[in-house]
Parts: sequence; structure tokens; C-alpha cells
Amino acid sequence: MYRLDQRDREVFGLPADICYVLSFERAERHLLDIRIEVATRGEPFLEFVLPSWTPGSYKVREFITDFTLEGVLDEQGRPLEVEWRAKNRFRIRCDGTQKVYLKAVYFGNERSVRTTHVDRWQAFIMPSNCLPYVEGRLWEPHHVVLEYDPARWRRVTTPLAPVDYGFPPRLGALTYDILADSPIQLGNHRVYPFTLGQRLHEVAILADEPVDEQWIVRATEHIVRMTWAFWDGELPYDRYVFFFHIAPDILGGLEHARSSVIGVEPAALRELSGVHRFLRLICHEFFHTWNGKRIRPEGLGPFDYSQEHYTPLLWLVEGITSYYEMLLPYWCGFFTQQELLVHLGLEVQQLSHVPGRFYLSVRDSSFLAWVKLYGRSPDGPNRFPSYYLKGGLIAWLADAWILQQTQGKRRLQHGLQELWRWAQNHPERGISEEEVLEALEAGTGVQLRGVLMEWLTERGELPYEEVLPALGLQLRWNTATLEERLLGERFVFGRIPASRFTGLTLREEPGGLIVERVEEFSPAARAGIAVGDELVALNGIRLRTRAQWEALLGMSDGELELTAASNGRLYTTTITPEPSRQVRLELQAEEGTPQARLCRAWLERPLPEFVPADALDTLPVSLWSPWELEPRLPLL
Repeated sequence: MYRLDQRDREVFGLPADICYVLSFERAERHLLDIRIEVATRGEPFLEFVLPSWTPGSYKVREFITDFTLEGVLDEQGRPLEVEWRAKNRFRIRCDGTQKVYLKAVYFGNERSVRTTHVDRWQAFIMPSNCLPYVEGRLWEPHHVVLEYDPARWRRVTTPLAPVDYGFPPRLGALTYDILADSPIQLGNHRVYPFTLGQRLHEVAILADEPVDEQWIVRATEHIVRMTWAFWDGELPYDRYVFFFHIAPDILGGLEHARSSVIGVEPAALRELSGVHRFLRLICHEFFHTWNGKRIRPEGLGPFDYSQEHYTPLLWLVEGITSYYEMLLPYWCGFFTQQELLVHLGLEVQQLSHVPGRFYLSVRDSSFLAWVKLYGRSPDGPNRFPSYYLKGGLIAWLADAWILQQTQGKRRLQHGLQELWRWAQNHPERGISEEEVLEALEAGTGVQLRGVLMEWLTERGELPYEEVLPALGLQLRWNTATLEERLLGERFVFGRIPASRFTGLTLREEPGGLIVERVEEFSPAARAGIAVGDELVALNGIRLRTRAQWEALLGMSDGELELTAASNGRLYTTTITPEPSRQVRLELQAEEGTPQARLCRAWLERPLPEFVPADALDTLPVSLWSPWELEPRLPLL
């Protein structure tokens, strides 16, 4: 039976007929050596399939490109016949042998939250990238053995369970689905434990530069507390791992049933906006522990790992999660009330620059995620609205609408808690859209489907002005104005030009500015400027940097002459920049009014006593560090 949940105690001592042995002698060349041992059970053929995609990342990535099958042997060391049946599928003739032994190598040199990366310093294994499964045998135990030099790498961290406490480590999964969902980190990273609700949490930090790791651990712990209070009931796992990869050029997150992988650049942790994005990312991925991994749409488990799985319900999985990635940091106290309003206002402004909202609904954007969101072209935002962005704003409107309909007694959270109860009663299957709507209505006591489906299926603007005033919220669009700088106390020294809108997104290259995106309906689109063009001069002044471009725009009025190059040939056009419009979300409810009462209900933070009383229970460290060769770092 399909399942993603397992407890460590279920796996300890459990045998398996499928075992992957991973070794790292060539790690400095980004090569992962793989041996696969499979009991044939008398079958004449065994068919192996390497996944083409990773659950949670809806794009076919063709991991077979970096996988090489080097040979297959029987128990006596004789080669067996291999027949390739498809690009990622091969069949082995067993010839009566009791076991087959495969040898393969995987080139892991893409550093991201969803891919396998191996080098001389560490190894991050994403099993769905590099470990093929046996067709027809997904739902049986699988083992992974890690052969590495403990003098080189001191730690192994993974949500996979220990089969024993020997060395080399032998890890186990009750099914291939659990294995595919369980990253493995080897190296000299640091691991910090904490316990909440008699559940162990490990914070594994792999940082290329020094960062405040204690702060990361404490922030993560607080997020776990608040998210647990949000969903109510017991935490749905026995152990959970946060993998933090802190390195240049890595950003994003990927959720798993018992772990999450979060990538962030060190520079982002040194300024407030970057820290806010980081905290939102932690909240987003951990929220998926419920919404996405256990509350999952039909089609997102069980999987065919070779092809796409379509669903119109990513507005539930990603859109609603995107709303709460803003609300949960506010509840934790990481955002002020004003900062929460700023974050929501910026989401509205960002969507206003996505003309694709007029062409595709959120439900349709979910269905087409495989070729639109993850495979988007530079013209993508002109044709496709993200179900993360617009879905999150729809969730906000739904929350406000439920608060209004119930006079502040119920909100979207209660509908999600009902969905969680449904998922606990039906762990074997995904939920349909009709069942989602039924649960949301049952949990909130509000007939919600009419307005919700209207927002999800329409193409165009969302009804902010119709819904938000009930909470005393008002969106105000303002035109950017000049800013003054002073010398001393009174002498005006220059004026910072007001931002001007052209619809262009530019990148700097040696010697010029290159167009990365042209927004539909913008001055640049009307001027005929295209993606890939080089901007050469504005009103006869040679262009070299984006800062210069912005300054020249701000200091000029009316129609401007632009010289550009397309495919190596110069052309001249005219462009008329427009004043930039910025949105501000304001609270305008007067004290004592119904709007003020609803706004208080929306902004109310859960109180500390809402966290269950046993939240500070502890577990012995020895239960979770079977391969630790030096003591875990203590929490200060």
C-alpha cells in the first residue's frame, strides 16, 4: 500500500530484498558509485526505472542524463543481459539466479535543494535522482548502505531510519516512496537537536560561510511550535529533519514528509528583507508537512515517477501555503503588524505586473505547472499567473471573507483543520476538489465554494475592494515621487529621481544592458523592444548600467529616443515611460466598529499557552545519534 509515513521503530531490524550500497571514493569528481543488490524471487526478468522527476518539484528533469549503468552480474559474477526499454527503463534477464548485482555511477554536480550533489567536502543524496526502483516492487522495504571514510566525513543526517547501529550505516525505508522522499546528508555539517511534543527535530546546517546557527535553530524551533499550534493535535511524525544549505547561488526549498531542504545565500541573512524571505521559506516548507504531504490532492501519490501527474489543486497545496508563510512569521513575532501589511501589499503589486492573470485561471495554471511554472520562458509572466502568488492572495481573500461571514468566529484555519482530520481518516488516498470544498465548508460553517471557485476559475483581477474593507483594510495605489537629499539641515542637495515604469527587466553584461523580460501592455512592449535586445543609448547617451538607465529615465520627461540592437543590428525606437505605481495596504478601521473587531480577529496572535503543555519534553540524545563520531553541539 502507498504510504509516506514511517516511524524509526518500524524499520529497526527489518530485512529487505532490495539494497543500495553507496560509496564515495570518487566524490571529489562529483561521482557517486552505486551498487544495487536485488533478490529475484524466481522472476525471469527484473525491470528497473529511474524517476524522471522529484515529488514536490513539478518538472520532468530526466535524471537519467547523469546516470550510467556500468554492468549487471549474477551470484557467480557472470554478466547478465540488459535490455533498455525506454530512456529511463531497463530490463535484466535473471537466468535463474537468486540475486542480481548492478553497478552504476551518478554524476552529481548540481547544487540545489532538489538535486544530488557530491564533492570532496560533502555529499547530499536525493534518492529520487539516482536510485532506480524495481517495477512492481515499490511497496516493500528498501535498504541503503553508506560506505564512506569516517575520518573524512563525521556525520550522517537523514529522515531514513537506522536498521542497526553498526558501521557502515544501514538505513531503511518501508517503501520506495519513503526512500525517494528522504534526503541523505554526509559530511562535517553541524546538527542541533530539539524536542517538542515528544518528537525529535534535527537542524542540520551546512554553511559555506559563518552564520549565526544558534539563531537559525531558535527561529526554527519557534516556527515548529506555532505551526503545531495552528494545526492542533499531535505532530504527525516521530522525527523531523531540517536541512539548511547556506551557500552562494542557492535559494529555495523542497518539502518532504519527515524533512525539508532549505537553501539560502549567506548574504541574505545579513539584511532584513533577506531574513524575512528566509523565515517565510522555513514556514512554507514546514507547513507542507500537513498541507501537501499528508493532505494531498488526487494524483500526487501514489506516483508514476516516469511521467507528469496533473492536478488543478496546487492552489490548495502551494497557494494556501504561500498565504500562511506570511501569517505564521507574524504570529511568531518575527514580523510587526506593519511588516505583515507590507508583505501582503508587495504580493498584490507583484501580481499586478503579471499580465498572464488575464489569460489563465489559477486552476488551469496548476494543471499546466509542469510546462508553465517550472519551464517558463522569459515571456512566461505575460501568459501564466503563478498559483503560488495568485493562489496565496485568493487564500487571503477567503480568510477575510470567512471572518466576515462568521463575525470573526471562524477563519480559513478552521477549514484546514477539518481537512487535516479528513487526511488522518484517509491516509491511503489523495483528496478530490469536491472533498476539499466540503471539508472547508464543514470546518468554517460557511458556504464557501461559490466565491472560492469563482476566484479560482476567473481570469482577471481579484476583488480586493469588495472583500478587504470588511476588515478595515484598504489598498492604496500611489505614484512614485521625487525624494530630496539635504546637506546639513536645510540645503537641498540634488533630488533622487522618481522611479519610472517601462516594463523592462534588464541584466548587466560587460559593455551593455540586455533585456530579460518585456511586460505585456507596457511602454517597452508598445516600443517594440524584445527579450534579448541590447539597450545601447537613451537620447544619445551611451547606456552601461541599470543604475544609469534608471537615473536617466527619472530625469527625463515625455517621449525618449532609444537606440538598441537586435541580433547584431542597430535600430531606433521611441519609448514613453510612465510614473511608477506603488501599492500600500493600510488599516483604516476606527476603534469600536465592526471592521475593527474583524481586523483584530484576523491579526490576533495565538497565545503562548496555546502550545501543548508537554512542548518542552526531552529525549535522550543516544536515541538519535547512532553514527555520531563526536558529540552533538549543545544548544546555548
